[in-house]
Amino acid sequence: SQLNLRYILTIAPLFDDEHYELLKEMDGVYIYRNKYADSFLNVYDRAVDITQFLNSNYFERNRVLANTIVISDEDLDELKDYSVDMGSIIDNYEQRDISDIMDCDTVESESGQEIQSVTLKFKEDWDKTLEGDAYVEFEVMSDASGVLTFTLGHKDRDDKQTQGINVTGGLKKSVRYLIPDNTTDITLSMSGNGFVMDQLHLYDTLTPVITDNCSSHIYPCESKSGILEGDFTVKKDGIMLIPIPYDKSVKIEVDDTEQKVYKVNSGLAAVKVKKGDHNIYAYYDNIDGRKGLIMTVVAAIILCIY
Repeated sequence: SQLNLRYILTIAPLFDDEHYELLKEMDGVYIYRNKYADSFLNVYDRAVDITQFLNSNYFERNRVLANTIVISDEDLDELKDYSVDMGSIIDNYEQRDISDIMDCDTVESESGQEIQSVTLKFKEDWDKTLEGDAYVEFEVMSDASGVLTFTLGHKDRDDKQTQGINVTGGLKKSVRYLIPDNTTDITLSMSGNGFVMDQLHLYDTLTPVITDNCSSHIYPCESKSGILEGDFTVKKDGIMLIPIPYDKSVKIEVDDTEQKVYKVNSGLAAVKVKKGDHNIYAYYDNIDGRKGLIMTVVAAIILCIY
């Protein structure tokens, strides 16, 4: 998700209709568009450090990436004007009564008891009763280490989606799980082991705010060492994400002035920019041994633009 991919190809249907739109299905291959993917260039006015980000869970990461950039710890001082605490981004939800969306009889009868599996059954059109995304949070514990498996039923599909998380034997684990829209049931089981599930809660979140702070006209360079060039307009000062791999040899000029290149989102390039109209030129100052990387980057740019 940190790579901000606009399109993905899968050999099985996705159950996340909230974030991905099915464009086409051909011979068992599904093409989806990421609804939350940014334009080719985008500018963020807030950032979180990579340590906070990696210590968060799947749900929290998706919330953050909707409108925040992830920076390296070593760049915190230089980018402190944009740095925010991750809790301020994700702490915008309210707890709801679990019975609002789910048949709780089974869950309540099994709470605190060791079980082999449990099925959470959802009410008809439960997703229409909430304001934003929904997720469940609970605690799980098992005597032996194993994988806690989530098997999801979906009202528009006959097949099941399976996901899993690791659980360490003897240690209590807190689980937070984003519920895809149109889910009919979730069965929890643990690779032959019994487990205890307790403290089940439901949260209703606000819909993520999608960043729209930059418009651009970007195209690949014709020069041997060039990566991209073009024009862009920024609505507000911030950190501009450029979806090319970060490398010490990457140079980026904005308005013909070389900028410091930051490593963001675990491996992409970014620079600081001011509000207004600008031009950009990105290139490699040393292309020896990087021909393969350059070809890959240029191909990615062409795919993203066109």
